[in-house]
Amino acid sequence: MKGRQNKVNNNSLQNQIFLKIGSQINCNFTPFIMFIFGGPGSNKGLIVNNLVSCFDFNYISSEETFLDAESEKFVESADNFLIADWLMSKLKEEIMKDRSLRYLVDLVPNKKPYLSNQLKRKEFVNYLFDFELELPISCGLNLSVHNENVTTKKKATKTHSTSGNKGDEADILRMQKRSAQYEQGVKNMVEYFDTLNKLITMDVPWTSRNLADVWTKLHDILCQFNIQPKKSVDSVFIFTLGDQITPENNLMKSQLIDLSADVTNDTTIDSWLEAVIKRVDTSFNSSGIFIINIPATIYDHRRYKIVENLKPKNVCFRESNALHGLLHNILPNFTYKAVTTLENETWVFPLRLDNKFCSHITNKLTSIRKCSSS
Repeated sequence: MKGRQNKVNNNSLQNQIFLKIGSQINCNFTPFIMFIFGGPGSNKGLIVNNLVSCFDFNYISSEETFLDAESEKFVESADNFLIADWLMSKLKEEIMKDRSLRYLVDLVPNKKPYLSNQLKRKEFVNYLFDFELELPISCGLNLSVHNENVTTKKKATKTHSTSGNKGDEADILRMQKRSAQYEQGVKNMVEYFDTLNKLITMDVPWTSRNLADVWTKLHDILCQFNIQPKKSVDSVFIFTLGDQITPENNLMKSQLIDLSADVTNDTTIDSWLEAVIKRVDTSFNSSGIFIINIPATIYDHRRYKIVENLKPKNVCFRESNALHGLLHNILPNFTYKAVTTLENETWVFPLRLDNKFCSHITNKLTSIRKCSSS
C-alpha cells in the first residue's frame, strides 16, 4: 500500500482524524508484528483491547514484563544498556514460542519508574535493527495526542468542577507532563518506523464521540492490508423474519446475513446458527451491526420442538435508548426485545418471537462464540 495522508471529516476541524500510512508496510511477514505507541489521553488501552478481541493479536507489554517480581529487582539494579538488551531478548523469546500468531507489542511502559532512560537514547534503535534481522516488524502504530488535546480530554472529565479550580489545573499540568515524558520516551522509536516508512500515525482529538470513528478507520486499514478480523467487537445482532427486510431500509452501516437459500429439510436450528456465526466471524463489517434473517422454515417448523422439549436458561430482556436510536435508523417500524451477554454482545429479536425460542438462540450463540474464541 502506498504511503498517503488523509483525514476523516466530522462536524468541525477539532474532530478530524488525521492519518498517515507509510509506504513500506509489509503484512506478509510471519509472524505479523506491530509495535504500538500511545501515551496518556490516547485511549491506547481501548484500542489494544479491540485489536486483541477483534483481530486476535497476542499482546506483549514491557510494563507487565517489568512488573514481574524478579524482573523488577533486575531493572532497579541493572544499567540501562543491560535493561534494553534484556528487554529485547525477552520479547524475542516470547515471539519465538509461536511464530504463527499475530503480535501487538507495547514496548514503552507508561509508568515512570519503568520508562528506562536507555529507551529514550538514539542508540536503542540499534536494538530494533538487530531484532529485525531475525524477526522483521511489519509496522508501527502511533496514536498521537498533542498536549492541547490532552488538556481538552482532561477538562471534559471535570464536568462538575468550578472554573479556575487549582486542583483541576494541577491535574491538567500533571497529565501534560506525563504525556510529554511519554512522547519523549518514544520519539526515537517512532522516528525509526517513520524513517523506514513503516509507520501508521493517527493524530486524533480523542473524544468519546469520535473514538468509534477512530476504531472503524483502524479496522478498515488492517482489512485493506489483508489482516482479517476474527470477530466483531461489541456486536449487535438483529434477528428479523424475512417480511421485515425491505429495500428502503438503511443497511449502509450494517451487514445483512441471509442464509435462507442454504436451508433444507434436514437443517437444524443449531447447524443454521453455526453457519451464521461462521459468516459473522469472517465478516469485514467494522460497525459490528448484523441483521440476521431467520428463515421462515427454521422458525415455523422447528420452534415448537424447542418450546415444548427444551428448557434453555432464562434470559433477561431489556430496553435501551441507544438501541431505540439505532433500530429507528435501520428498521424504523421494528418492535423488539433485546438481551445483552456478559461478552457485551447484544441480541435483538422481534417482539412477537417466542421467549423460549429467543433464549435458545441466545444461549446457543453465546456457547458457539465462546468455543470459537478459545
